[in-house]
Amino acid sequence: MSLARVRALVVLGALVVLAAVAAGWAIAKDTETAARLATPCVKSTVPFSAAIPARPSDVRVNVYNATSEMGLANTVAEELRVRRFTVAQVGNDPLQESVEAPVQIRYGPRGAGAAQMLRAWFPGAEPRLMPRADAQVDLVLGMRYEGFTTAADYAVERDRLGKPTKPPELC
Repeated sequence: MSLARVRALVVLGALVVLAAVAAGWAIAKDTETAARLATPCVKSTVPFSAAIPARPSDVRVNVYNATSEMGLANTVAEELRVRRFTVAQVGNDPLQESVEAPVQIRYGPRGAGAAQMLRAWFPGAEPRLMPRADAQVDLVLGMRYEGFTTAADYAVERDRLGKPTKPPELC
């Protein structure tokens, strides 16, 4: 075998190894395929409602505490009542989850508009679609809870958020 042929084979081999490493890296960093597989499309028998309620009193909200701060849910429930929301249940998070966000807003397809209204009041709120048939919304206070936004900031955030869109996991 000539020296030129050996050099050509070495270069070709190096290119094949480089291409294999690049392909492996691309597959490992692919986030779209994993996300599609992780959240399959679910047909819901409950219709999705993007209508934002006309008044806070039209929003029925449960207030749950997922922190170790005693009485936080009661304090926030009183603030919601002052803002004319209809508060249903108040207590500790029945799912007993660790909520890292300031607030997690759990809602069903019928409560998307109500959830959007609440999101505007709480900076950094994390929306979470749940399998429920009613329009009721759960407001879960998380570890980084800082309070309500101001009325002026609420108006800006409400306009920025606009109407809720149908989540991709709903068909």
